[in-house]
Amino acid sequence: MRRRVKMRKWTMRISAVLMAAMMLSGCGKQPAADATDETAVQTEEVSGDEEIPSDIPNSFVEEQAGKTEFDSYDELISNMTAGQAYAYVTLTGYEGDVLLITDQTYDDNGSTAAMMAYVYLKENGKVRFATVVGGSDTAYPVRYADHVLYTAGNHEFCSYFVSEETQGVMVKDSVMESFDENGTATYIGFLREKNTFDNDEEIDTDSDQIFKEKTAEYGAAAVVDFTVVE
Repeated sequence: MRRRVKMRKWTMRISAVLMAAMMLSGCGKQPAADATDETAVQTEEVSGDEEIPSDIPNSFVEEQAGKTEFDSYDELISNMTAGQAYAYVTLTGYEGDVLLITDQTYDDNGSTAAMMAYVYLKENGKVRFATVVGGSDTAYPVRYADHVLYTAGNHEFCSYFVSEETQGVMVKDSVMESFDENGTATYIGFLREKNTFDNDEEIDTDSDQIFKEKTAEYGAAAVVDFTVVE
């Protein structure tokens, strides 16, 4: 009985981590995967002195498979069930295909779209979870262009590629819009031309120019068209 309760606690913790990552769209100064790890650490500090098990699932397919790493993308996909979906993209900084998976899709002008996706990379001969990315709602599906992933929301924009140094998914550009009580807009974020952490370009907090440009960039990118498992 104790083991069941403990497992339920860990599942709740990981679910909270993934939800936070989805709501934030992974945008921030850290690599997207690192931001998720930090949330997990903070959750552990609150919960007590237990160690987080290494086999806690990061996604629905890991729960279904009962494992957290796979020998190939094909093996991972073979553990998906009807209605779940996958897509391949290539990202700057990474050699080979990157796998996106989702358990919720919808039609977007003929494309099988998703507002969020789990990202998997091959690392040292194994396929492992990298991060989760997502927009604020179905009006903002995950998009892709020129080896870059895109997510967005009413007041946010984020793009992703792979770190040259860590080979983990990292934020390329991040811009967020907020309003004070008088309706005055402020913009925060940064831009990265290269996939390193030492070339951040800060944005003008008082100008909406970059936000408009990045929103247009998101809109011009293609909606990721997922293949649904039958």
